[in-house]
Amino acid sequence: MGKIQPKQSPDNIIDFASKVKEHLDAKGRNASWLAQRARVSKTTITRLLNNTDHRGNPYHPDRGTVIAICLALRITREQRWELFNLAFPENAIINKALDVGYSVDDVNIQLADKGLRTLTKP
Repeated sequence: MGKIQPKQSPDNIIDFASKVKEHLDAKGRNASWLAQRARVSKTTITRLLNNTDHRGNPYHPDRGTVIAICLALRITREQRWELFNLAFPENAIINKALDVGYSVDDVNIQLADKGLRTLTKP
């Protein structure tokens, strides 16, 4: 059975790719360096940075890849959270909901508005 990926908003994935590129540029590094340092294939990094998978669809990194990239880049806690929230926008919505005490319906509306899978069926 295939691995189920969280559904990411296409806008957030583009921002995620841009943000990774920004970190690489700031460090004067390239995709090959990131692939080697993160122990991720060059193909994966290329797909991530180009935001396209082998079928031409938007690329959705998994948690392990995002963690490996964060470790390789040695970025700050705030920068890590930013990358995670860009890669997995549902986390930002859910964390805020838990802090503020939103209802399930409120969370479902916010997730649906971003084209993300809702917590429960409407």
